Amino acid sequence: MPYLIEGTRTLLAGTMHMVPKGEDGWHAEFRRAFDWSQQRVFEMHTHRVRRLCEERTPHGPMPAALHELLAAEWPSQAVGPLQECNVPTAWMIGVGMGMDASPGPEALVAAWAGGTEGIAELETPGEFLAGFADVPAGDFVDSLRWSQQQRPLVRKRFEQMYRAWRADDLAALGELRDADLPASLGRAMFDRRNALWAPRIAAGAKSPARTLVLVGAGHLCGPQGLLALLEREHGLALRPVGPDPLDGWPA
Repeated sequence: MPYLIEGTRTLLAGTMHMVPKGEDGWHAEFRRAFDWSQQRVFEMHTHRVRRLCEERTPHGPMPAALHELLAAEWPSQAVGPLQECNVPTAWMIGVGMGMDASPGPEALVAAWAGGTEGIAELETPGEFLAGFADVPAGDFVDSLRWSQQQRPLVRKRFEQMYRAWRADDLAALGELRDADLPASLGRAMFDRRNALWAPRIAAGAKSPARTLVLVGAGHLCGPQGLLALLEREHGLALRPVGPDPLDGWPA
């Protein structure tokens, strides 16, 4: 369900970057949103993952334990050699390995747009990684080891998150998001990035163009989520609107 920033022509919509394979019931909703919009905004372009890997972070060389966990399934053709990847990006890629998943809405929107050249971004690779600077390397190792040991549970959580997303149940989505994520990684992945994005979304909402902002639905949840931040810190009112432009979307 998209959220309209009242008094603007900006819609903020939660996505899942990856969805269970074979699930495509959301395609038509996002096609309507794409057709309505005149400009689009992503968190970051999905093709930047290779550049993310190449950025340097304060964590230094990859811990041997993390390398051992990732080596067997590392997608080197897509993202480059494992030994050249920084720790936060390696963890992020590793958590998603082994999932039977397909790309989510951003990939389709980029395809409909003919590429990402005209799609704005809320952050740079460097800004993304800066939020993880004080996360101990051991937290990445422990989180990834747990996710590999508990793959059936991780897959179940993924499917539950998809169902919560499709049901527009942000409360359930937030609980599932936080269920097994260490607090240090949750702050880095969600809270710090939300604080970075909120003023940029607020500033962009002043545009007269019909604007579609796509972020992972987990970024909308809770007191540090974008819905709360935009209201509390920027004085913006947001209201849910239906999945069709006829459901109160601005012309």
